[in-house]
Amino acid sequence: MSRTVIDVKSRKIGYGEPIFLTAEVGCSHLGSVENAKRLLEAAAEGGADGVDTFIWHVPGYYWNAPPGSELQQELDGLCLTPKEWASLHALADELDIVLYHTPLDPVSAQLAVDLGAPMLNINSDDLQNPIMLQQIGKTGLPVTFHDINAGLGEVEAAVTRLQEYGAQGPIALHSTLESGDTDEAYTSANLNVVKTYKAAFDARGALVGCVEHTTSRHLIYAVAALEPVLISKHLNLDEDPDTPDAAIAADVTGLKDMVHKVRQVEQALGEGVNSIVVNSEGKMPQGAYARRKVIVADQDIPRGTVIGPEHLAVKRACVPGALHPWMLHYLIGATASEDIAENTVVGFDMFEGYPQVDWRPQDILHRRYGGAQALV
Repeated sequence: MSRTVIDVKSRKIGYGEPIFLTAEVGCSHLGSVENAKRLLEAAAEGGADGVDTFIWHVPGYYWNAPPGSELQQELDGLCLTPKEWASLHALADELDIVLYHTPLDPVSAQLAVDLGAPMLNINSDDLQNPIMLQQIGKTGLPVTFHDINAGLGEVEAAVTRLQEYGAQGPIALHSTLESGDTDEAYTSANLNVVKTYKAAFDARGALVGCVEHTTSRHLIYAVAALEPVLISKHLNLDEDPDTPDAAIAADVTGLKDMVHKVRQVEQALGEGVNSIVVNSEGKMPQGAYARRKVIVADQDIPRGTVIGPEHLAVKRACVPGALHPWMLHYLIGATASEDIAENTVVGFDMFEGYPQVDWRPQDILHRRYGGAQALV
């Protein structure tokens, strides 16, 4: 697994770090800096780590949007001025949230750098664009990119180019289909691409994330279980149902719930090493004791009895300090040094004359866990 860890403002992005959760705003501000501020505040309130916004310069974005055309006017109406963007970056710093951009043309890429954007995202339609890959890669910034309608070869080429140009990462973002909660959304999600990207790019230091574009209430948690370094989800203000991407966006309440549950999924995944669950005091819960078994006398055992398999049993429930059932074979052939009543939980101090075994009982007696004799 890649050991790359990217510092972005106060956040770290990498495997072993908390998933970086992005609220994707795009142009849902509708060209209003006040709306943009509210979206930033909503993202921070919802617990997001970052906010991703589109930024564009129409002449460099569309060849068929000449001055005065309807398309040019529509797109210009959704733009913010450099001064307004600067105020948003200042607000993001106050809110301790990472504001970064998806520039859609070379002029906007330079503007994003001039604004001090700490990270850049490459839209999927620029994944095969050598001009944008070179310009954005040479910034030396952390870079993410979407993979909509891209083949593995194109994704690999983008990783190669960006790394050659000096980009940090990059982070390849597998994107689910922009759709509702439909069978098509699930059959096309193809989340195992996240695993494929990890296998393909881990050795090269690239990272892998995911953009969850559907309206599903639970697909994002399947994404989180794959342990990407970044997850992006569209954000929209509650009262703006007609903004771009509103159909696939979470509102503020939904974002907060999503962030909370993604963090729970991260906690539930753990470290991948099975262990005995203990409480905050370092002790097994009572219910856990009840489910474990210990070695007990299966009949009354008089002092001096040479122990055979018929004398001992493994039964519920465990008590602190009891012998682990694996210790049973150390007791076979030993001699009872005292009378032991049926169903007594036994310990090594009740026996003597142990036979030669791989481990001597006195060795095990020295392996103490919280004062218990070797054991459970």
